[in-house]
Amino acid sequence: PRVLAALLVDHSGLRFRCWQGSATDVNAALLRGEADVAFTSLSPNEGDFVVVPLFTESLLLAVPADDPLAQRQSVSLAQVRDRPFIAMELGSSSRTHMVNACARAGFVPRIAVEGNDLFVVESMVGAGIGVSVVPEGMTDHQHPRLVRIRIVDPAPAGRTVLLAYPHAGAHHESIDDLARIARREGRERQELLQKLQ
Repeated sequence: PRVLAALLVDHSGLRFRCWQGSATDVNAALLRGEADVAFTSLSPNEGDFVVVPLFTESLLLAVPADDPLAQRQSVSLAQVRDRPFIAMELGSSSRTHMVNACARAGFVPRIAVEGNDLFVVESMVGAGIGVSVVPEGMTDHQHPRLVRIRIVDPAPAGRTVLLAYPHAGAHHESIDDLARIARREGRERQELLQKLQ
């Protein structure tokens, strides 16, 4: 929202349609020309796109607040290999990053419940249904029934948030300005995340 708010200062006549979807759906909308830009953590692998890395954040293990691991500062993902997982829907970048982190830890997560919103996923974790892997950005929001723990094994898991747009759009003033503002905000976010580590 801060990126769009800053953009509207100089481009007050712009109209936005913001929607959240799986990385697969977002990238498909870019490919079909239904979206001008996308914030994603899975880079479009087809087409002629400009992809701008904005910031990298850690992936964290979310466990219920009364879980024995909740008192830990860090965790090996292999410690929860036999637990049920709560996952985002197929095609979601969060699910892809979770599955990849589990694979690096030597196992395939047993997914008990799927959701299409990270707040719903965390609520299910807080209810004790399972554990999940969530992006560090979720720490911007407090949840009284869960704890997020830094994953240190496999090597600190993370994801990079990107801005993607068709190369042809790179010559439009509002997209140039959006990219400039997003890079600035991304640098500020990265500095904040580094201070928190």
